[in-house]
Amino acid sequence: SQGPGFIQLLGGIEEELVASRYSVVLASLALRDRYDASAVSAWITEHRVDGLIFVRYTKKERRLLRGATKAGLPVVLVGPDEPARVGFTVRCRNVQAGELAGDHLLELGHSRVAFAGGPRESLDTRDRLDGLKQALARRGIKLPPADVWFGDSYDPSSGIAYAERFLARGAKGRPTAVVLGNDAMALGFMRTLLQKNVRIPDEVAVVGFDGIPDGALFWPGLTTV
Repeated sequence: SQGPGFIQLLGGIEEELVASRYSVVLASLALRDRYDASAVSAWITEHRVDGLIFVRYTKKERRLLRGATKAGLPVVLVGPDEPARVGFTVRCRNVQAGELAGDHLLELGHSRVAFAGGPRESLDTRDRLDGLKQALARRGIKLPPADVWFGDSYDPSSGIAYAERFLARGAKGRPTAVVLGNDAMALGFMRTLLQKNVRIPDEVAVVGFDGIPDGALFWPGLTTV
């Protein structure tokens, strides 16, 4: 990922490490849409690094994690999509975040809410969806399968793809509020709706997650958890 959320995360990592005179070395596992773990694998086998931080660890990285553990390297997993019993894990309170989004929309009077998440296998997406469902259930509202959608990524392109599906349903057949998997998706969704003269939040309320700086610069402003 090279989105604003990742840049903020990287800044926090560097800020903490600099006091100990450590530096960060970056490697993408999916550069130009092609998965390639050779660089990280070489770091481990050739003892080039003193520790590893995996951002959105998935089952594809199981071999790397086993290799790092065997080599005695400390490991941190940030927002993993695959459970792991080694290393230190940093996660968001995603269920509570989904509940907050749902409660906010319910307080505004919305009774039909849709969810457009990131990849189906993402734990963050599934937990945020569970939280939203719980908030709705407390008011006796069910989230029908037709109002739940999963994108291929957390990028704006996924938000745009959902917006096209959303618009195709027509004004009378679509929910009055949408919770997106993250802010980047939400901004892509909002831009597409505004291009089609759909008013936000008058016709559709939008909520994202992460609190990226771009959300505060967008007009209308993005509501985020």
